[in-house]
Amino acid sequence: MQGNIKIELRAYGPELSPEERQVLLNRVYLLDPNLVMWRELPVLSVFHIELFGQKVGELTAGLTSFSVIVDLTEAERPNAEIRDCLRRLFNSYPNLDYIAVFTGENWISNLVAKFVLSGSLGTAKFSVHKSQAEALEAIRTKRGPQDEVGIMKYIVEINAGKCSITDELIAKQSNRETQEILRANYPTPKEQSLRPCRLDSVSIVL
Repeated sequence: MQGNIKIELRAYGPELSPEERQVLLNRVYLLDPNLVMWRELPVLSVFHIELFGQKVGELTAGLTSFSVIVDLTEAERPNAEIRDCLRRLFNSYPNLDYIAVFTGENWISNLVAKFVLSGSLGTAKFSVHKSQAEALEAIRTKRGPQDEVGIMKYIVEINAGKCSITDELIAKQSNRETQEILRANYPTPKEQSLRPCRLDSVSIVL
């Protein structure tokens, strides 16, 4: 969210205001230097997927390889046009090595998602998970511990409830967009006994 602008339950098109465009683009960002977070919109459109895809290209330009975590917890199922758009998009990244998707749903929904995505993600290797923590663990397993940098070192602990992003840590971030992303995605826990994560500066790149 930026200012008072919230994501609406509608397909977004080229009529976006600059403020709306930025709100959408803030849903695609780097969690670490080789890991893109893609938080999908509730209502899918070819326009916004291509917009998100352009942002991915900008964030990963020059990287030897990168992975993507896709948050489908709010998203509707893609129709044939959207699946074709996703296929073209993900096939256009020669340096994309893995996609981990999470749905927030049960195993039956994940099977449906896997079936749909198998025809949507082209040649990219992917896996489907119930939770963000499971998707992140899949990426960590694929990479190996030597590649754990930035927030990736802590994010599994955050989702497992072992440590927390505190208001003080959020306040240390250099821009408001990063603060809002952290506050929205990693709220401070009700259990105040959790230790704070040891993060002086989170390496999220918008």
